[in-house]
Amino acid sequence: MSTTQHPSASEVRVGAYNLALEGQGIRLTRHRPLGTNIASPLLVFQIDEVEGTRNHPVKLHRLVAGSQKDQALFHGYTRQQISFDGEIQPDQTGEGLRVAITVLDTSEPFTGRVSARLNIPADGDPWWLVPGVFYGDNRPGNPGLPRPAYSEVHRDPKRLLSPQWAFRADRAALPMVSLWNHGCYAALHCGTTFGRKPAEEYDPAGICGLGFGQDDGEPYLAVHFPYREAPVRYAFCEPGEDAPAGQYFRLEEAESLRIEMEIRVTSPARNAHVQPLQLSYERSREQLPPAEAQAHTKAARLASEGMLRWHYDRKKGALYETSPLEWSGPLPRVQDQRRQMHSGWLSGALPAYVLLWSGREREDKDCIHAGTTVLNRITRQTAPCGTLFPVWSKEQGWSCSFGSRDGAAHSRTVAEAVLFVLRALALESHFDAGHTHWLEAAVSSLNYAMGVQRDDGCFPSYFDLTTGGGISWEGTGGLPWVAALASAASMLQREHFGDVAVRAGEYYAPFVRNGLLFGTVEDQPGVPCAQDAVWAVMAYVNLYDWDRDIRWLQLACDAAEWLFSWQVGGRIPFHRDTVLGAYGIKTQGGVVESVSSPYIAASVLFCYRELCRLADYTGDPYYQARLQDAVRFAVQLVAREEGQFNGRRGMVPAQLYHVDWVRPKGSVLGVSSVMTAALIGYSDLVQRNLRLPEQTHNWTELTRSELAARKVGRYAEEEIQELAGQRVVPGWEADGEDSPLGLLMGLAAGETPFPAKAPAPSPEEARTPIPLAGGAAPSRQQAPAAEPPPFLDPSQRTPVPFDPAGGAKEPSKDEDGKAAESREESGSGEIKYKIF
Repeated sequence: MSTTQHPSASEVRVGAYNLALEGQGIRLTRHRPLGTNIASPLLVFQIDEVEGTRNHPVKLHRLVAGSQKDQALFHGYTRQQISFDGEIQPDQTGEGLRVAITVLDTSEPFTGRVSARLNIPADGDPWWLVPGVFYGDNRPGNPGLPRPAYSEVHRDPKRLLSPQWAFRADRAALPMVSLWNHGCYAALHCGTTFGRKPAEEYDPAGICGLGFGQDDGEPYLAVHFPYREAPVRYAFCEPGEDAPAGQYFRLEEAESLRIEMEIRVTSPARNAHVQPLQLSYERSREQLPPAEAQAHTKAARLASEGMLRWHYDRKKGALYETSPLEWSGPLPRVQDQRRQMHSGWLSGALPAYVLLWSGREREDKDCIHAGTTVLNRITRQTAPCGTLFPVWSKEQGWSCSFGSRDGAAHSRTVAEAVLFVLRALALESHFDAGHTHWLEAAVSSLNYAMGVQRDDGCFPSYFDLTTGGGISWEGTGGLPWVAALASAASMLQREHFGDVAVRAGEYYAPFVRNGLLFGTVEDQPGVPCAQDAVWAVMAYVNLYDWDRDIRWLQLACDAAEWLFSWQVGGRIPFHRDTVLGAYGIKTQGGVVESVSSPYIAASVLFCYRELCRLADYTGDPYYQARLQDAVRFAVQLVAREEGQFNGRRGMVPAQLYHVDWVRPKGSVLGVSSVMTAALIGYSDLVQRNLRLPEQTHNWTELTRSELAARKVGRYAEEEIQELAGQRVVPGWEADGEDSPLGLLMGLAAGETPFPAKAPAPSPEEARTPIPLAGGAAPSRQQAPAAEPPPFLDPSQRTPVPFDPAGGAKEPSKDEDGKAAESREESGSGEIKYKIF
C-alpha cells in the first residue's frame, strides 16, 4: 500500500499508544496510564545487502492515520529503490501493536535482509527472555556447561560472552524476545517462518530471526527477516560451524514481500511476559485435532512393553536408562546400553511405579514383577546419611550423582525417587501389599531432608552421602523435596512433614516469581532448564493440596507460565529427507530441555498430574491446551513398527534435534529412553484414573489477574474445615489411620519398628567419600532398635553434618538379585502377595 496521498501527521493514536515520527523511526508512547511512567521506545528499520557488509537504514518520511479506526500507515524507502509501506493496528488485547510491512523492489533484482529494532531507553540493568534459549544473563549459577551468555562489558565469542546476540527463530520455543528494565517491559514477536512458501515446507531463507543486546549503552530488541546468528552460531556439529551465520531473501524486479511482527510495551512487572507468551502461543500453534484417548493408551501400553523388552534387566532388578535404537541382539537379552539406573531423573522409581500401576490395572504379572523388583532394588539399601542412593550400575553398584564431586548426591534425584516410592506404596495399599522396607527408606530420606534444612527453609542442591552435610545450596535444586514432603504429609497424615514443606515453599517463592530457576538437573547445576519449572509446578501444587493456602496456587501458576516458556508452541519445519521430516513429527508440545542442551523432549509429562489439577483449580482452558499438546507430541515418539526411527517396536527416542547443535537439525539421538517411555505411560494412567475433587472453589470465574491480586492470604476458617478432609492425594483415598496406607503405617510402627538413630560417623568414615564410579556404601553397625518414633520431630532438627535417623542398612549380599527374587516369588518377607 502507498501512503503518498495522505498528508503527514505529527502524531497518530493507535490503541494504547501515541505514534510519532522521530528521526528515522517511530516513537511509541503509551497514553494509557499504568501507574508508572513507561519508557517510550523507538521503532526503526534497516536493510542489509548480501553483497559486502553494507546496511542501510530505512528512511521513514510519512506517518498518517489510516481509513480504519485505530490504524496508522507509514511509508519509507532506501537508496536502493526499495520501498516500504506499512500499517500499524492494535493487537487483540489492545495493549500491543501489530505491524505489517510490504517490501517492494522498484528497480532491479535485490538480495538482502530486513531488520526491525526496538530501541529502548536505558534504565537499569536489562533482563532478557528468549523462550527456551535465554533467561536473564543466562548464567544464574556456576559457569556449568557452555551456553550463550550476556555480558554488558565483556565480548569473548570463544567463551560465548557478548553484549549482543542473534538467533534463528526455530531455536526458540516461541518466536519472541523480551526485555525488562526499570523503565518498562518490552516484547517483539514474529512468526517462526515467513515468505511465499507454505509454513510446513522447510526453507532456510524463510526462517525468521530474533536478536537483542546493548548498542552504545542503549538496549534493543530485534527481529530479522530472514535470520542471522551472531556473534557465533550455537552449534557444534562439525569444527568451525560455530561461525556467524545468516540467510537472505531475493526480490525480483517489481516483486513484493510481506512481513509481520507484534510489539508490546508495558510496565516492568515480573509477570508481564505471561500475556505475550500466551498470545504468541495462540498465533504460533497449529489447530491439531483433539488428542484421542485410545491412541494415548495404545502408545502407553506399547511403551510399557518396550520398557520391559529393551530396558529391564530381570536378573539385576534394574531399568537401564537407555538402549540403542540399532539394537540387534538375540531376544530377550539386553546388551550394549548404558547399564546404569538413577533412582530418579533418568530412570528408577517413576518408571517402576508406572510398570507396577499398569500391571495392577491390567493384571499383568510381568509388569507387577518388574515394578516391584526395581523398587526393591532402590529401597533395599540406604546411604550412610539415611537417604536413598542416587545411582546404581551393573559394574559398580550404588554410587553418587553426576556433575558434582565424589560422594555427592543430588536432591532432585533422591526426592523424586522418594515421591514415587510413596505413590507406589499408596497404590499397593489397595492390594493389601505391605512393603515396609519401601516405607522405611522413604521416611528415612524425608527425615534426613528435615534435618538438613536450613533455618531459612533452603535444602541443599547437593549433599554428602556419608556425612549428610550440604555441599551446594545454589538455585532451586532442593525444591523437589517440597513435593515429596507435601505429598508425604497428605498421604501419611503427618503434619510436621507439611510444616517443613511450607517453610521451604516460602524460601523458594522469590525464585519462582522472578524466574531464577536453575539447579534441578544434576549434570547441569548452574544452567536454566525446563525441568526446573516442572518441579516448581509439582512442588507448589502438592503444597497447595496439603496446605490450601492460595499463595501456593498462585506460585504454581507462576511456575506453569515459566514452564510454558520452554514448551514449543507451534510447528518447526524440517527438510523432508531428515528423520523428523520424513516421519512428519509435529514439534508443538515438546519442551526445549535447557539453554545448554537445546533438544526437545517430553518433560512436561513429569508434572502431568499437577497440571491436570492446576487446570481444574483455575478453570483455565490455556492449561488444558498445553497439556493436550504435550500428550500429542509424546505419543508420536513411540516406535509402532520394527525399524521406525531406525529402532525396534516399543522404543522411544531420547532426544529430538529441532535445530543444529551436536547433531544436525531433524535428527534423533540413537538411543531409546526409559524415562520418556515411562512418562507416556504415566500421563495415560493419570488421565484415566485421577479423580479430581467433585467440589472445588469456583476458580472458573477467577481470572489469573484476580488470582495474582490475591496471591497472599488464606481461605476463611469454615472453608479450611470444609477442605480438611481433602488433604490427600486424589485417587488414593488415604484418610488417616483407618486407610490401607494408615494401617500399613501402624504395621510399620508396631510390628516392624524403624531403626534407632545410628551413631554419628567416625572421623575416618566422614573422610571416606562414596566413590564417583560406584561401590557400596561403607557399612556401619546398626544401633539396636529401641522405641524409636517413625518420624523425626521437627523440634529435634540438628545442624549439618546431619546424624541421620535410621543409619545405613547393610549392603545386600545378593548383588545379582537372585535371593531377592526368590523371596518375592515365595511370598515371604514383607510382601504379602505372590509375585509371578
